[in-house]
Amino acid sequence: MLPRTSSDQYLLFRKKGKFQKAKPDANRLMKTLRRGDLLFWEHTYRPVRKPPITHVMVYLGRDPQGRMWMAGSQGSRGVGVYEFRPKMKMGSYPWFLWFRREGKFVGYARP
Repeated sequence: MLPRTSSDQYLLFRKKGKFQKAKPDANRLMKTLRRGDLLFWEHTYRPVRKPPITHVMVYLGRDPQGRMWMAGSQGSRGVGVYEFRPKMKMGSYPWFLWFRREGKFVGYARP
């Protein structure tokens, strides 16, 4: 059974050796990702637990134009389909004084 939280899912796949840390390189990811892979982000909001994995989405594949797509929830808008741009920052929170910690893509897991 898949755990409820993104950080617990991350820990499960890491323990099983199925998590792949990845740089946000779209060209490389296009070659390695498969439909159904789980995409993980850290620091999309202030984490209340360790590790700081705060978001997970499901990779859906590419369209005829070569754009990558993912499904999941972003905020209160509910579940939807979104373009996956690995370099794009997702969410953020105040960290220290006026500095912000931005959410970033960290890797994927193949269930």
